[in-house]
Amino acid sequence: MTFRLTEEEFQRLESHCNQVKRSKTEILRELIRSLPESKSESQAEQ
Repeated sequence: MTFRLTEEEFQRLESHCNQVKRSKTEILRELIRSLPESKSESQAEQ
């Protein structure tokens, strides 16, 4: 997956990753998993 960030957004992510000593992938994966499920995703599982 590729996506664009502003320089400021990238620096914020980089800084956070350095502070918590985790990779960008780990941080972004955790963020995605914390999002609420959409109704279509819930219905697809049933």
